[in-house]
Amino acid sequence: MIRYDSVNPRDDKLDELHAERLAFGLNFSPRQHIDIKLEYEKNLQSRGGEDNVFIQAIFRW
Repeated sequence: MIRYDSVNPRDDKLDELHAERLAFGLNFSPRQHIDIKLEYEKNLQSRGGEDNVFIQAIFRW
């Protein structure tokens, strides 16, 4: 899975409210009723020197 998001509530200019994200993910189901999901998400605008990375892993049965 690859996803790109771009949100700007003020269409007239780019400012601190503008956000862009890029995400990569993997959804895997080795057996019925077992799901493994991994996601890496990176905010493309750096705000205040933060890394702006989100990593998530889900195991469901």
